[in-house]
Amino acid sequence: MLSLNKLQKNRGQKRSLKIIKTKRVIYLAVKDIIMNKERLAIMLFENGHIKLKGPGNEDGFKFKFHDEHPGAPNSPSYFNFRDLSDEILSCIGRLFNELVKEREIKFDRIVGLPKAGDPLAKTFAETAGRSDDLIFLEKGESEGKRIILPHIIGEYNEGEIVLVIDDLVSAGHTKIEGIEAVRGNDLIVTDCVVLINRQQGGVKLLRELGIEVHFLFTLEEILDIYIKEGFITRSIRQEILTYPELVEEYINKN
Repeated sequence: MLSLNKLQKNRGQKRSLKIIKTKRVIYLAVKDIIMNKERLAIMLFENGHIKLKGPGNEDGFKFKFHDEHPGAPNSPSYFNFRDLSDEILSCIGRLFNELVKEREIKFDRIVGLPKAGDPLAKTFAETAGRSDDLIFLEKGESEGKRIILPHIIGEYNEGEIVLVIDDLVSAGHTKIEGIEAVRGNDLIVTDCVVLINRQQGGVKLLRELGIEVHFLFTLEEILDIYIKEGFITRSIRQEILTYPELVEEYINKN
């Protein structure tokens, strides 16, 4: 028969092995998420959804803003998450699902902010097995401007919690517009999930309004991946990060 000391020692060894195995599972899961995030960042760049100043784009990019302000500095970056491939959407769905589970976000319904957020919400809902919980918002015209209409398509009950999905958060104004449209239907919004936090104050603004923004990347993080892959230089990274300050300086002078 085993002595009491040997029995306790064996139990201690089994507990230690179990802890080691658990830690290894967690480590491998985290490593897998990091690899998938890097893979997603690379696919977004290689498929032209993220364009950055550099060879072939030496002058940067112009937007609608430049129609009213032709003298403003060109943007060193361009983001367009429409028409994503099935492979990219599948990757986003898995990463969003992992993020939502990790943060223990509670929700009853899912809505994408039109139009870029719609396919992201759909792929997340499918991955999470919550397709029946999808609801939709629409855009329309008001005083010559495109706005998110306070009309929801789909089934819901008053007082339910809605998880908002979109591609980016910049200053946060579009998110507020969409969230107000949802809340106007007697629904609750406490969380928003996006691909990229562009670090332009939107996360802080939304937090002050009771909305927690969860994101896969900060702008700095995704740019660091592109430096690692040799897509951009550190000087371009700095130019991208300081561009909002240049625009603000231009507007103040003009």
